[in-house]
Amino acid sequence: MENIIKMISFPLSSNIKLEKDLISSMTLKNELKPENSSEYLAEGFAKDRMRIHNVAIDLGEGTVLGKLDLERFYEPHYNGQPDVGFHLSALTAYRFVNQLIVAYACRRLGKPKAELGEFFEISHQMRIAKPVAHPTDISAIVKCIKDIPRGDSIFGDFEFDIENGSFYGSIRGVVKQPQ
Repeated sequence: MENIIKMISFPLSSNIKLEKDLISSMTLKNELKPENSSEYLAEGFAKDRMRIHNVAIDLGEGTVLGKLDLERFYEPHYNGQPDVGFHLSALTAYRFVNQLIVAYACRRLGKPKAELGEFFEISHQMRIAKPVAHPTDISAIVKCIKDIPRGDSIFGDFEFDIENGSFYGSIRGVVKQPQ
């Protein structure tokens, strides 16, 4: 292995174009092939059409409740056979929770999203205890555990629960305070 590395390693001062071409061709050979990738992750998720409704924000309790309907969603097929049927994906669950956090931040800061800018996530953790097998009336509760004003920003720690513990976890993020 060491001899192979010596054979393909060139000093930077030698032919940089040759080195770049070699690295490029090595990278292209290692592309993910469609037959070894998820249809959903590649393009199916973009077909999910979410509608979030019954949103209730309680600043006193630090909670936001909401319901999710997937009005349209991706239905994968393998070799012409249907998959196991609908199940809420982690990506869609994550998007749902983040939208509820944005709604909470808007209410908490008294400004519409356009005036707040982005909610920047610092970290998140999600556990999936059981699948959610129905595409409508999916409930979630998000609780703001703490928010800490620092300078022109507010840092927030949130916990969430979707469908009574089917999905649960936490998200930490920051949003700029409006001036």
